[in-house]
Amino acid sequence: MDDSGNWCDSEQGIRAIQQILPRLIYVGRGLRGTYYNIPETLTVNELINAANGQWDTEKINQIFEREDADDILALHLSIRLPADKRIWVHTKSGDFSVRSCYYLIKSTLSNSDTAKPSTSFKNTAWRRMWELRLLPRIKHFLWRACTDTLPTKSNLIRRGILMDTICHLCGEDIETLSHLFTQCETIKRIWYLSPLRMDLQNNAFGSFRNLFWSLLSTHPIEFVELFAFLAWSIWSARNKLYMDQVAFQSQLVIIDGQKLFLEMHQVGQKLEKKERVARDIKWKPPNENSLKMNTDAATFDDGSVGFGFVIRNATGEVILAGASRSNKTGSSTYIEGLAMIFALTRTVETGLSNIHIESDSKCLVDGIHGKPLADIQGDIIIEDILALARQANILSFSHVHREANKLAHALAHCIQDRNSEIIWRNEVPNRVEHIRLSDVHNYSS
Repeated sequence: MDDSGNWCDSEQGIRAIQQILPRLIYVGRGLRGTYYNIPETLTVNELINAANGQWDTEKINQIFEREDADDILALHLSIRLPADKRIWVHTKSGDFSVRSCYYLIKSTLSNSDTAKPSTSFKNTAWRRMWELRLLPRIKHFLWRACTDTLPTKSNLIRRGILMDTICHLCGEDIETLSHLFTQCETIKRIWYLSPLRMDLQNNAFGSFRNLFWSLLSTHPIEFVELFAFLAWSIWSARNKLYMDQVAFQSQLVIIDGQKLFLEMHQVGQKLEKKERVARDIKWKPPNENSLKMNTDAATFDDGSVGFGFVIRNATGEVILAGASRSNKTGSSTYIEGLAMIFALTRTVETGLSNIHIESDSKCLVDGIHGKPLADIQGDIIIEDILALARQANILSFSHVHREANKLAHALAHCIQDRNSEIIWRNEVPNRVEHIRLSDVHNYSS
């Protein structure tokens, strides 16, 4: 693939695919294992414990290296044992597309010579970025900056659109994304003179993405949000200079970035206040002849996830509660669905029934009610949820605001420092009891 994105060497494409799939494993009939010493007759069902329908952890750890074993054990096994089907994990629908393959290979080629952060760190960094209180266009700008797809001069050169490469601001170097935001002397002065007081004279980050992800993991959210607004202000002023010959004034760039930051926070505070008034966000008990289950999932910094659930009666007393930890990864709908499956499985085992279920995942609840998800992982999970729901005589599935789901959320976090599953009967741990009492007080007042 050349700089403009056209294929120019078939061997290069093959090498790229080998980098994407360095340990391609064939374990089905007629395909021989190409990396491990796997018996030709071994099939996937032999890696599943027939007694409980879960992966045979001991066998998998014996056959595969740690990284591959962890990836296999992170896959969800459906309780329904549906027919096998091929799934392309790089599209939400699970269907292969040439477009997704093209971008996957191109991304691998462009990053093959640079050190890559761990998958769990990348997932956490992207999640934190999308959760920032920013305008949608600024989030999109950040994503493009982190993936180096902004139309800087160096990128336009590669596309054959531009011939001039010199930075308009300093006139000393090629305008790459890294130069524009971390190496240009004009921009360095802006970072230092801004309220952030960032000194990049000895810049060791190398790229905008490394700088931004470092700030995400080491600085308060407000600091990162102001950084994002200032970066946007720099980019906007650079464009006005380049396109409209409007003078680039460092002090105005700082003022504009601060103004956007303050305006966004004022709007956010007003919206939060309005939502609190408009919404009935209290947890509500079920009627006397039924129970209510709340479920939630939490994501931890190491990439693992926690599941929590609680079942209460009409007076707010706890009947059953639980928490579990998993290394499974996937879409938020998939992870929230796994939390609900954990809760339903334990509910069926204890014989409880006539239950209303609440979750703060609107996509999951909409999917359960039949709305198409375009998410192959979520679709599989929903079919399993419905199968379990029939066994437990589930009365309804409802979406609630997170404020009405606090206890389940807190229970999901209770497992953060443990690797085992915990089940509580007729109580919750002391560290979250105050949330249960608050729920009872709110609906009774």
